[in-house]
Order: sequence, then structure tokens, then C-alpha cells
Amino acid sequence: MLRRALRHVERGFYIDVGAQSPESDSVTKTFSLDGWRGINIEPHPVYFEQLVRLRPDDINLNVALGERPGSLTMNLIEDTGLSTADDEIAARHAAAGYAVKAHEVRMQTLEQVWQRHVPDGQAVHFLKVDVEGFEQFVLAGNDWQRHRPWIVLVEATLPNSQIENHEEWEPVLTSAGYRYVYADGLNRFYVAEERAELVSAFRYPPNVFDGFIMSSFEHVQQDCSRLGLELNAVREHASNLLQQVHALNESLQESHQRIQRAESDLALVREREMALHERLRAERSVLQYEIAQRDAAIHSLQDRLDAERSVLQHEIAQRDAAIHSLQDRLDAERTTLQHEIDRRDQSLFRAEQRAHLVEQQRDAVLQSPWWRMTGPGRAVMGVAPKSLRRQIRRWAKAVWWAATPWRIPSRLRLVRERQRAAAQVEGGAVEALELNLYPDRTPGRPPVPPIEALERDLTDRTLAARWCMCLLRSQPEVRARFPRALSQPEADGFIAWVQGEGGERFGLSVSARSLVVGVLEDDFGRRARQYYLARPDMRALHPNGLNPAGHGVLYRWFSQFGCSEGKLSAEEVLWLFMQASETPGQESHGQAMSGRSLA
Repeated sequence: MLRRALRHVERGFYIDVGAQSPESDSVTKTFSLDGWRGINIEPHPVYFEQLVRLRPDDINLNVALGERPGSLTMNLIEDTGLSTADDEIAARHAAAGYAVKAHEVRMQTLEQVWQRHVPDGQAVHFLKVDVEGFEQFVLAGNDWQRHRPWIVLVEATLPNSQIENHEEWEPVLTSAGYRYVYADGLNRFYVAEERAELVSAFRYPPNVFDGFIMSSFEHVQQDCSRLGLELNAVREHASNLLQQVHALNESLQESHQRIQRAESDLALVREREMALHERLRAERSVLQYEIAQRDAAIHSLQDRLDAERSVLQHEIAQRDAAIHSLQDRLDAERTTLQHEIDRRDQSLFRAEQRAHLVEQQRDAVLQSPWWRMTGPGRAVMGVAPKSLRRQIRRWAKAVWWAATPWRIPSRLRLVRERQRAAAQVEGGAVEALELNLYPDRTPGRPPVPPIEALERDLTDRTLAARWCMCLLRSQPEVRARFPRALSQPEADGFIAWVQGEGGERFGLSVSARSLVVGVLEDDFGRRARQYYLARPDMRALHPNGLNPAGHGVLYRWFSQFGCSEGKLSAEEVLWLFMQASETPGQESHGQAMSGRSLA
């Protein structure tokens, strides 16, 4: 009846509420095969999965429809179309022997489905409702003034009976402007008033002019066609089997003939095998005799080789002993020569230091105001007797010291330092005072000064500076990764490392990392360097103080006098020497430039 009324629609749109199976007893199947599309609403999970799989182009919703949105308890009856939300109908099915299982599903309204899934301007050509006693609630959930399908067909009997129940829900449709036009014993058909041209299609029941067949008869036809195809396949297979049997018979006869020929050939082969076996036995005897003779010759040759090997091993051992003895003598002579070279290098270094010291002292004197002021006096003293010149120098020095009494302590300290430096140069004690900043470079020697344990609780700048120096002195891999951590901390990446990976590795808090970054950015040893460069007397006395060769002497001077006079901490002084050790080549150049600028 739907096909007759909608034959003029090529690709229409439908809504199927209670769609159940997409194949069995499906109102929409023939329309779907002809290219129609629509919305299938089925709360049963098994049938919903079939719809998703077989109707991929449709909109398939696993919900129930009702008068208002919410949730609903469905009574599922497997392998039937009797699942219902009506508990009374479910109870009758259970009494009839059906297995009923409760299943909670989401419930929407027909109006919500229409708004969410029907495209704007899309006509719904028919609405089919088959919900086993829940029809009134489904129809009540639609806005019939806005959403009007052309045709509505609703199941109009109680489940599994011919008892009509349309009085409960038909007023919803008739009051909405739908006209009853046909009943087929199970469903009642209604046409919208604005589609009155479709009413004539429902004047007569299905007849010969419709060219329809029952779905059960279609299934029988499909089964017959399938069985006919299977029968043809079986016949073809039987024919193939007969052909294979004939081929096997022919092959069997050929096999018998080949077996007979093979038996004849086998007898001939056995005779030849026996003759060959006898010949091989004779040849084996000859070969065994030859092998025995060769084995005896090999044993004799092996004995000779063993004897010669023993002689050669004895000679090699004697030569190895002579080589080792010669090597020991060479090592001893090399050590003696190296010691002699070191001793002469040290003597040369001390002589150069002493000469450089004397030259700097002479330059300092020549550039001093006193020397320029006493120039005329020296010219007069140049012609005076030696005794008179010596006496005049003593008087002049006494007068100058008396005129500047506040400089007497520094003069006395300078005199003592010169005497001590001269004694160290004469006695070769310069190297004994050299710092040992990095004990991993000098195994067997203790660190000078000692290395303290790394702390985590850093509360001031001094502790932060001490943490940096102890880290670099005790962790060779960190020092190798950041070779200029103190002299160029930002360019070398040391600051970024402390703020991130290094701080995490050594357990520093955020405030401790800020203190460490602060001392790195401010150059913690700056005051010690400035104090040293501002002392021309100390630079004259220790010209190589910031080079590795002069670290020991200058560090001792800082420890005894410089820290107290310059109000410097031991950490600032040690920072200066560790900075200098990172850039030893630049210290000599920078020291000379600073000396010239101060002069």
C-alpha cells in the first residue's frame, strides 16, 4: 500500500520506530533497496547491531521513544519482535513461556529525533510505529503542527492477537489533522490532510494490479534459487570427480608399468652394487695401508717439530729477558735524564723569576716620583766619594720614612715579603706552595684547600659560592662539561644547567638556585681580583700570581695578609684562583694590561 501511494517518489525519507530486524518482516527493506534513506529507532541491542551493519547509510538510534526524555526499562524477548516497555504485556508473554529480560535504555521524544536528525526542508514520506503497546506515548511525544509525515502507519492490535487497541492512541492523530484511510488487519494507515491526493491509493486492498508477492513466498523463491545453484555446483563437482577417477585409473596403470620396469632396473643395480662393493673393499685395504704409513711419517715429523719448537722457545725466552733488561736500563736512564731536565727547568724558572723581579723593582724605582725629584742630587752624588753617597742615601731614606710614618707598616711588610720570596726562589720552594685545586688531576696528593661536602640548605651568597666551587672541584664530569663555569657561566651554559638539570640532580630548592645564579652573574671573586690589581707592590713581587706557576705563593700571601687587609673572604680568594685556572692563557695578558693601566 505504501509503494502504491508513494510510487511517484524516487528517493524518499522514512522514520521507522521499532524497526526490529533490517531483513525479516521489515516495512522499510524494499524502500532501502530502491535508494530510500531514513531513521531506524530500535532499543534492542541485537537488532540495533544488525541495523548498523546492514543499513550503514541510514541513521540508526539505540533508544526508545516516549512522551518525554529520560530513561526507560525495556522488557527484551530474544529472537522475537515482542520486546515491549509495557510491563503488563511483558507479564502476559512471560506467562506464555517467553524468557523476559529487563534492559535500561535512554528515552527520547519523536520531536527530539526530528529536530536533531531530519535535515531542514527534508520531507518525511511515511512514519511507521510498532512498539508493542507503547504507541500512545510515542505519538504524544511529537509536535504534529511542525513535524508532519505524509503517511502514518501504526500497529493497531494487541501483541500476537487480532484484538484492536487503536482507540487508545487514534485521537492523537485525528486531532492533529490526519485522516484514517486503510487497515490491513495489523496496521492502520493515516494520511495528512494537506496530502489528500494520496487517499485514493488506499481505496482498494492489495490486488493483482499491484504486482506484489508475500515476503514468505519471496524467501521460498530465494531458497529455491539458492538450492538450484547448489545442485548445479554439486553436479559439476561430481563430473569433476568422475574425470579425476578416470585420470587416476590411467595413472595407476602407468604406475604399474613403471614399477615393473623399476624392478628390472633394481635387479641390475643390485648386481652392479655387489661388484662395486667388492672393488671398494679391495681399495679400502690398500688405502688403510697407505694411511698407516703416512700416520707414522706424520708422527715422526711431529716429534721433530716439537724438538725444534722447544729450542726456539728457549731462544725466544733468552732474547725476551735481554730485551727486558735493556728496557729497564733505558727506563732508568730516561728517568735520570728527566729528573735532570726538570731540575734544570726549575733552576731556569727561578732565575727568570728573580731576573723579572729585579727588573720590575728597577722599573718601579725609575718611574717613582722620588727618583725624578732626586735626579739633581744623584748627579751631584755621582762625583761624590762612595762613603759620602752611602751616608746621604741613608739620611734621605730616614727623612722620607719620618715624613710618612703611616706607610711604615706596609714598607716593613713589603721588606719581609721580598725577603721571603727571595728565600723561596733561592731554595726552590715555589712549587711546594702550588695549589691543588683539582685532586683528580694529581692522584696521590690531597686537595689544597680541602674540599667540603656539598650542602643543599644555601641561605646566603657565601654558602652559594662555596657550593659552586666544591661542586666543580669534586665532580670532574661537571667541570669537563662546563670548562668556563666561573669565568663565563652564562655563555658556557652553566647558569641554565643550575636552574634546571643540575639543581634537580643535587636537590637545590628554588631559593638556593637563585642564590647560586646570583653569585655567578655578579662574579663573586671580583673584589679579590681588583684588590690584587690595585697593589703595584704585590704585582711587582708576584708578577705571575694568577698563572698556575705562581698560584701557590700568591694564595699564601692572600691567606696571611691580603684577606685581612682587603677585607676579603676565603671564598672570594679561592673563586679568583679557580677563575684563573679556567683561562690561564688570558691571565698573563690581562695582568700585564691591568698593570700598565694602573701605572
